[in-house]
Amino acid sequence: MSSKWRRFEVLLPLQFSDGRDVAGEWLAEAVLEVVDHFGAASYETQKLEGHLRHGGVM
Repeated sequence: MSSKWRRFEVLLPLQFSDGRDVAGEWLAEAVLEVVDHFGAASYETQKLEGHLRHGGVM
């Protein structure tokens, strides 16, 4: 049985690559844009940590 429902996850960064914090207003605006486009959004406020290696540099 196939469902027309889909789930998407969008991870928003809390800091820029230079270490500056992303403004909370920008995060709120991003959520509202998703609501405007899709009609709904939910979010979790947990913090995920990770590392990215690009071009041999971490």
